[in-house]
Amino acid sequence: MRFCIVCEKRNLRFLMIRSRTGMKYSKNFVDAYLNYGTWSGELIRAIAIRGYAGYHIRYLAIQKLLSPIIKQCDYILDVGCGVGDHLIKFAQRCPDKTFVGIDIDAELINNADSRVKYKGLKNLSFDIENCSEMDHEQTFDLIYSIDTLEHIEDVSDVVARLKRALRPNGYIAIHVPNREQKRHFSRMAHIENKDHARIGFSMEELEALFNKHNLQVLKRQYTHGYWGSLAWEFSYLFRQSPAKAISLMPLIQVLCFMDHFSHNHDGNGILILTQSQ
Repeated sequence: MRFCIVCEKRNLRFLMIRSRTGMKYSKNFVDAYLNYGTWSGELIRAIAIRGYAGYHIRYLAIQKLLSPIIKQCDYILDVGCGVGDHLIKFAQRCPDKTFVGIDIDAELINNADSRVKYKGLKNLSFDIENCSEMDHEQTFDLIYSIDTLEHIEDVSDVVARLKRALRPNGYIAIHVPNREQKRHFSRMAHIENKDHARIGFSMEELEALFNKHNLQVLKRQYTHGYWGSLAWEFSYLFRQSPAKAISLMPLIQVLCFMDHFSHNHDGNGILILTQSQ
């Protein structure tokens, strides 16, 4: 059953959705033009990150949170790394650190490998691996995962595996969707993603989960607040229309940075940094 609360906020209808039925996610039109491992592919990818608000908001938040942490670490793992956007940036900045990315999608890993070869990065590697089956023992100083846990049925088991893969006093950082998703435009009210095992998590659920596995929460924050969620909806609505998407990029950029520098008291995304005890 769908439950929503409709209210007026800054002349926009703001919807709180607790359902998973309705419109499906659609692919970004730039996917058809990407040729990874080439200068044009890297250029298009850079534009896509900045043009699609969801990528850009997460990118800004993760880079800000983890950059100082990585300076204290030697071995870093990205779980659900995709084509390696975060890892590539970190590996370029920190050539003395070792970075590993894993993902269950072989095509994404192949594309990530092409990017690493093109850029000549020797401190970064990728593997096809399911985080629900990973079996590492005290290997990494930092493990982070961006929008992956919502795809997993047995989240507690995966967190236990991540914890086991940590070295003593290691860090785990997680970004996930908030359980309660807010929408500005009514046509966005029924978006669903069938790849998700759940809509998301509440902050309280995540803290309880990490406490269960003796992971101390060091920092927590909301992403995709008012401005960020508005940027996300603009970029989503026009992600299959190149001309409109490109024309909206300046506005989306401004909204993303407004979200990044805001102290969000709520948001559609949650970012948490923990440390093993």
